[in-house]
Amino acid sequence: MKITLKILLLSIVMFSCSTKVVDLDSDPEILPEEIADNTDTRDTPFYPLKDSIEELQYEINELKARVTEYESTLHAPSLNAEILKLIKSPHLKHEIDMNNGTMIQGTIIQENSAELIVQTRIGQLRIDKAYVINIREVEPLQPDLIINEDTVEEKISKNNLNFSGTLTNHGGRRGDFIRIIYHLWENDTKLVMSDSTFISGNSVIYNNGVISDACLDPGETGTYNLSFSIPDTIIVTYWTREIRTDLFE
Repeated sequence: MKITLKILLLSIVMFSCSTKVVDLDSDPEILPEEIADNTDTRDTPFYPLKDSIEELQYEINELKARVTEYESTLHAPSLNAEILKLIKSPHLKHEIDMNNGTMIQGTIIQENSAELIVQTRIGQLRIDKAYVINIREVEPLQPDLIINEDTVEEKISKNNLNFSGTLTNHGGRRGDFIRIIYHLWENDTKLVMSDSTFISGNSVIYNNGVISDACLDPGETGTYNLSFSIPDTIIVTYWTREIRTDLFE
């Protein structure tokens, strides 16, 4: 009896399993949590795209700025001594005193009975003569080199003449490459000999690299010494001298 009952139960279980149909074509059931996880994984890039684009744009802008700065250094000349010496301010020839106490420096380029047109450092000015008190010319800045006579020594012998002394720049500008020139003469005003010497003054390095120690700034003093050997065939009765100088930047 027990055996028969077991066989019956086993048969029922086997029948139940054999009759169950599995639908392979039906869509599998997907939970909402799985949908959310799958969506995030599919739409999200491996790295943050927005941040990367902003950083890339920043680097591009920085690179453009560096290129612009580099190009500007190539095309923009530097302000050095070679350029500065090409920039010259206009020479001012006149000083005009006005009735309000001011003074205008410039060059009068046009004038009539009623007004003046003056070229100044900042441009042209039209001035009514009714307000002008005085007009005077301005001396250009030049070196004014004068030999100090109390320091001059002239040593004379049969076959030798030696001249020495000092000179001072009383002008408003430096004198460059200053020379003292002596001319020797005979009785019949015949020039028989001439010679020159550079003074001993200040050392100056010019823009072209040349160095000279024969310069005097305004108010400064230099020395000179010049010697002549006189042949027996020449009779020197008197001599003259002159000073020459140049102007350089």
